[in-house]
Amino acid sequence: PRLLLTAGIHGDELNGIAVLHRLAATVDPAKLAGTLTLVPGLNPPGLLQSTRQWTPDWSRSAPNLNRELPGKEGGSAIADFAGRLWSRLIRSNADSAVDLHTQSRGTAYMMYAFASTPRTRRMAELVAPDIIKMDKGDKGTVENTLTDDGVPAITLELGRPEMFDDTMIARAESGLTNLMRELKMLPGKVTPPPAGLTVANDIVAVRARLPGWARLLLPIGSAVKKDQPIAEVRDAFGRSLETVVAPADGRINMITTDPRVAAGDTIARIVWWSPDPACQNGC
Repeated sequence: PRLLLTAGIHGDELNGIAVLHRLAATVDPAKLAGTLTLVPGLNPPGLLQSTRQWTPDWSRSAPNLNRELPGKEGGSAIADFAGRLWSRLIRSNADSAVDLHTQSRGTAYMMYAFASTPRTRRMAELVAPDIIKMDKGDKGTVENTLTDDGVPAITLELGRPEMFDDTMIARAESGLTNLMRELKMLPGKVTPPPAGLTVANDIVAVRARLPGWARLLLPIGSAVKKDQPIAEVRDAFGRSLETVVAPADGRINMITTDPRVAAGDTIARIVWWSPDPACQNGC
């Protein structure tokens, strides 16, 4: 088996890099069957600039490398970079893959996986996140470009950006080790998915109607009911402007960590399971 683990395609999303450091230190090659390829930094320009985007210099507006695969060698700068990643590193080293992320600046996720097929759902279950979102995904991502090319892949989101969170890192290391056991790459018993795992196939953003200072009323991971208060938005002097409520029943999988909000900004996201057959693998 050839398992590809990648991190740092967004330059401010760092927890996955530490996960790969730990696996590099703990996986014993003498006990490993197959090939484990670790790429702790797909986006060097973004890492150097501490920005989500791919940019060789400081820029307010730059392309997202995780929308550019499989790229094209000899094309534009980013198409050529993505093409080299795809043809020379990513595709040739993978029978299955996990791309590690966090949320972006000013926001946070739970430990959260994206999957798009029954096989990738099984992979996500073995990694043991808090939430799996069945999701058709975006064109040009590592996950979806590989899956569409016959290589099952998932995206694993690990909390907050621009930090090393030891709890998230340890959970991801344990989950990926469990996946390698299921792939017969490492010895040991495969741990079943956790009982409290939430599987969702639909999502909605909870947005501020007015600009101001947002204060969350519920922690990330909370189960919510439709019209339940989730946050308050206050003006410059702390006077209440609005109470933001849940638009649907579900579970909070993402929150803003920056209290400064503009009109229309996302304060949280809620996931749930839709019974619509068309949403089986994501709406």
